[in-house]
Amino acid sequence: MIKPGIVLSYVVCLFAAPIPSASADVADARVGVFDQQAVGGQGAGVEGLVRGLKEMGYRAETFMDLSLLTLARYDSVYLSDMHHPGPVAENWRKSLAEYVAAGGSVLQTWHHHIFGEVARGVERVYGKRKITVTAGHPAVKGISDFQTSYSDHIVESVGPKGTVLLSDEDGRPVAAAGTLGRGKVISTGIALAIPGGSVSSPPRGEERKLVEAFLKWLAPEVPREERLAAAMQEPQLSVSPPKALTAAGFPARFHVAAGWTGADRVEIACDGASVEAGETVTVAPGALRSVTLTVPTSKGDPGLRELTVRAKLGDRTLEEKVAIASVYGKPPAKEIRGVWLHVREDRHPKDVMPELKRLGINTAVLRIAGGTAAFYASRVGRNRCSGGCFR
Repeated sequence: MIKPGIVLSYVVCLFAAPIPSASADVADARVGVFDQQAVGGQGAGVEGLVRGLKEMGYRAETFMDLSLLTLARYDSVYLSDMHHPGPVAENWRKSLAEYVAAGGSVLQTWHHHIFGEVARGVERVYGKRKITVTAGHPAVKGISDFQTSYSDHIVESVGPKGTVLLSDEDGRPVAAAGTLGRGKVISTGIALAIPGGSVSSPPRGEERKLVEAFLKWLAPEVPREERLAAAMQEPQLSVSPPKALTAAGFPARFHVAAGWTGADRVEIACDGASVEAGETVTVAPGALRSVTLTVPTSKGDPGLRELTVRAKLGDRTLEEKVAIASVYGKPPAKEIRGVWLHVREDRHPKDVMPELKRLGINTAVLRIAGGTAAFYASRVGRNRCSGGCFR
């Protein structure tokens, strides 16, 4: 039997002391970067971007659900290359719209499909880096024409609320800014901080200046506490995802947030789950708490379970049902567990093969030639197989 976990909590001051190396405005700005890969969505990894934002002095961190209660904790939400957010709550678009309308701000880059009132990506352009700045808007103040770190970009269709900030060498928009309600949005088709097209890294050069200029303009005009209070006028409980899919024997995780201006304390519990981490934010009046619930599943035991998440907010109790689908398939006697791998100097077969074997991979399809490099004895390509590639 699974025993109920102990609910843990700790208090984090929302208005932390400024980071010494940064200006007060930057240090007080809390930037949330949505990590779509962590929740099974599509898009580039964000670890390098977050590291770069911290180097620039921002209070940057990743988050993994798009509920209004989670969004409201941030001054700016950074959606980096969000092809698809993954299995988050179905009303995630509505939550983002409400967050901006209440005074929050959003920076969305490269692939994106929301806030069309300002701009949305419509066409990918390959092999062109030159970007021209449209002078006059404060979001690009001090920015000169530049070359992007990645060779591709996406052309923007600018909406009725958008103002063009940047254009490509063919004169087509690649960034626009606009105000929606009390909040602000910048939409750009540039792969900011994604120089290789798949993994982010700290922004450098003109792109770093551009990120700084964007975030400076996006700084909310509505105080953070006011925005939080507006999101909690009624008791709220959000759980993401509503249904988790996992392999039998591996845990399922849910991101839970609950808050209300009428409660000075928030308690979250779920029978059969434990709380790994949490944050409690005090608002005058009210409180907001967010946690991660972890639910174990039994190895080799597939099935569908339903649990109830409960939040006690003062004298009110809210409940939300969640489902866990655990899957298991008996492997065949001669199972093929394979990978497709581009061989490169940092993925040399003599280093990669032992690691693949350790991981239980029994089949590897290798791309062993590309451009002028060949990982085999060749009279045409440059041989990079010194010491023997496949011994």
